[in-house]
Amino acid sequence: MYATLCKTASKFVVTAVLSGAALCSHAAELVNGDFTPYLGGINGIESDFNTAFAYEQTFTPVANAILDKVVWWGYYNFGSSDSSIEVFLDGSATPLSGTLTTSSAGNGITQYMLDVPDSPLTATKIAIWNKSEDVRWFWQATTSDSSAEPVAFSLQGSLVPEPGTWALMLGGLALLPVLRRRPVH
Repeated sequence: MYATLCKTASKFVVTAVLSGAALCSHAAELVNGDFTPYLGGINGIESDFNTAFAYEQTFTPVANAILDKVVWWGYYNFGSSDSSIEVFLDGSATPLSGTLTTSSAGNGITQYMLDVPDSPLTATKIAIWNKSEDVRWFWQATTSDSSAEPVAFSLQGSLVPEPGTWALMLGGLALLPVLRRRPVH
């Protein structure tokens, strides 16, 4: 009897741990949809000091998302000053802060990644621009179409399970020992 109880308890603990791990395995997911860049050549919308404003793109965020990284693609037509690039959400006057890294995506296109402090994503608009007066910077488009809309970016982060999901999981876990005690006929 004691051995059976220990075996059942062990299975319960393993199931609980695996269920918890499954819920937490949503790290680094896209939390805005997929705006993949066109990498066949440079094609984008100018978004720099010369345009006097940041080009803005709307998107639909995933519910209960935590923002961790902003990724986008762009290129310079003249000059280069990555330290002057700013990212804004929902028309905020304050740019996002974080660590910016860049890498070549080929064909003169640069991939930018801004690692930001984790925060809930409630925004529906993103704006990126280069505030330097000495450059012409373009936000890469998702297509080769000359209208260049929409622009390429992705918001990455994690999803927070809704309270109903937690209740369902915990209720199911609580029923496991009861189900294990039933005799098999």
